[in-house]
Amino acid sequence: MKLRKPPVIEAWIEFQFDVSEEASPLTPQAAAGFIHEHGGLGFKLDAVAVGTKVTRTLTAENNIQTEIQDMPQYFRGANAGKDRAISVGRNVLGLHAMRDAQGYWCGFKVLLGESLELLARYYETFHPAGLKSVGLHYRDFVQLPSGHKPGDLAPFLAIRPEFPSQLKPRGGTFLWLSFDSPGDAAADLQMRSTALPSATGSAVTRQGLLLDWRHASAKMSKDSAGEYLSGAHRRHLGFFRLAFTEEGWNLFEPLEL
Repeated sequence: MKLRKPPVIEAWIEFQFDVSEEASPLTPQAAAGFIHEHGGLGFKLDAVAVGTKVTRTLTAENNIQTEIQDMPQYFRGANAGKDRAISVGRNVLGLHAMRDAQGYWCGFKVLLGESLELLARYYETFHPAGLKSVGLHYRDFVQLPSGHKPGDLAPFLAIRPEFPSQLKPRGGTFLWLSFDSPGDAAADLQMRSTALPSATGSAVTRQGLLLDWRHASAKMSKDSAGEYLSGAHRRHLGFFRLAFTEEGWNLFEPLEL
């Protein structure tokens, strides 16, 4: 499936882990080192999400003593070109691929290869007990023709809710769909109307649809992750094509192979 105008603006692979007591602690130093080492692409730690740990103990005088401690939940870092970002936590690892300044996106094969490399290093560095789930996510922006009627999606979408004429959606999420996908423990799609800045950097915005796709696995071994993700990608391509009418599909200018 080759498209002259692919709609992907971001895709990411996420690994969720079972954590044992023997797992290595997630310190800022360990997280920064892990992120910085990725692929020689100049990653730097740029964000920390912090949670709160509350510990209550009973003193010898039968008083309850409460201790509140800030605990880092996960760390995030991006490369200089801002087309890759890594998030790493005690039970989660994710690699995001975005479009660069020239509008180029690396593609699934590159995202998969880098994600599996990160997964192997995560096991070597933090020693999780196992792999709880694997997720493949796509975020697509579908720019609609300037002359289309607001809220009239029938010419473009094969899957859509039916609205009374007085209740056409103009913004926000208007579709959440969970669908059967053999090979996935969960698969779903969220769709919402949105406007994005012009690709040329002008003040003009682009009206369209934002589609968030997710495929997620059940518990598996880390050696099975690559095979699962390749299968999820193939399934996603099939579902993606089914979501659009012929007119909608032609918005992406498919290429004859």
